[in-house]
This record gives sequence, C-alpha cells and structure tokens, in this order.
Amino acid sequence: MRKIQEELCRRFNAEWIEADPELKVGISRELYEGKPLKPIYGNRSEPTPTTTGWYFYSGPEMSEDEDFFLPLCAAHLEKHCPAVIPYLGLPPGWSFAIVPEDGVEQVWGLED
Repeated sequence: MRKIQEELCRRFNAEWIEADPELKVGISRELYEGKPLKPIYGNRSEPTPTTTGWYFYSGPEMSEDEDFFLPLCAAHLEKHCPAVIPYLGLPPGWSFAIVPEDGVEQVWGLED
C-alpha cells in the first residue's frame, strides 16, 4: 500500500508522511459499520504519539457530538473502510472527499 500512497502524494504534489498502522484514527459510526454515506471525507491533523492524525466520516456534514468519532487502529481500515487507505500518506493539513463507486475524488492541502 505504501507505493500506492506515495504515488497519490506525487499526483497532488504532497509530501508522503506515514500513517503508522498500529496507531489510531477517528472513524464515524457509519464508516465503521460499513454503511458510508456520500461522499467519504478524510482530514489529517498533526499526529500524536498514539494517533495518525486522521479523521474519517461520510455524508453531508461532520457532527459536533463528542462521540461522533470512534477510535480505530489504522490497520483495521481494510475491514471497515478500505477506500481511504490510498490517502493515508497525505501529510497533516490535507483533506479529501471521495465517492469511490462514482470515480469522484477531490484532494486539497494547506496551500490550496
């Protein structure tokens, strides 16, 4: 997967920053349950010693509820939301919106 992530970063002129699969991401319940709405969003903030910095959700807007994001080891994204895996190498400050089944992809970073 690293090769795919590095290629995606090159396409968008972004530095590849590893998202350690042993660290946590935040994932919304509908993505965790495999029932995504459209589109799927990903936002990466600065990683911490225990997190990758990634937060994933789907649908028209992100909720402000405290329990909106569930913690999940990044290694388990393959089971719960594999569509986001190619984007994991994007650096902090970068985001994306995708609708995989429709071929829709938007990626933007700090300078966009």
